[in-house]
Amino acid sequence: MEHRGYRSCWRWLGLALAAGLFLWWLGYFLGIDREVTVSGSDLNRNGVPEMYVLKGSTLTASEEDKLIWESPSDWKVEGFVVADITNDGAHELVITVWVRGRFGKHRPFWVSGDDGKWWNHLYVYRLVGNRMNPVWMSSGLERPVLQLEVRDVDGDKACEMIVTESRYRWLSYSLRRFPLGRACSVWRWEGWGFSRL
Repeated sequence: MEHRGYRSCWRWLGLALAAGLFLWWLGYFLGIDREVTVSGSDLNRNGVPEMYVLKGSTLTASEEDKLIWESPSDWKVEGFVVADITNDGAHELVITVWVRGRFGKHRPFWVSGDDGKWWNHLYVYRLVGNRMNPVWMSSGLERPVLQLEVRDVDGDKACEMIVTESRYRWLSYSLRRFPLGRACSVWRWEGWGFSRL
């Protein structure tokens, strides 16, 4: 009889451990409590470096502990890079973000509505003074971005964007971290938008 009690205790302990691991794994894939910080960037060139913090799915920019910009509440920011993606000598904020709808408020005239699904977008912003101005904002991307990096790939002293992309899972936005395949591509800024190399 005593052995049964020990087995039951071990079974409950095992179940509790499995449940804890499952919740940790679920939190990781849903992006709960993750924090990414980049500091030392001076995008507005005022001599005071900004701090960019991605916490959960909200991106903020601050100067000397003063908040100067926060991503809109209906965005789910997945990642960001601070780099000179336009190759003009000034750094920009490059964001990969999930937003409901493929086009947003400014859709093409030939599109009468939006589907309301979660789409991955790529946005490029420039900080002017204390105002974040859009440089370029994509419609819903054909393939969602898993990772992005900005560096000179071909040695021509101009930055390219290296993107690891996947395919959409339309069942739920929360499944975005379960990629359906991976593909790598390289893109270069062409004055208005990016072209694939």
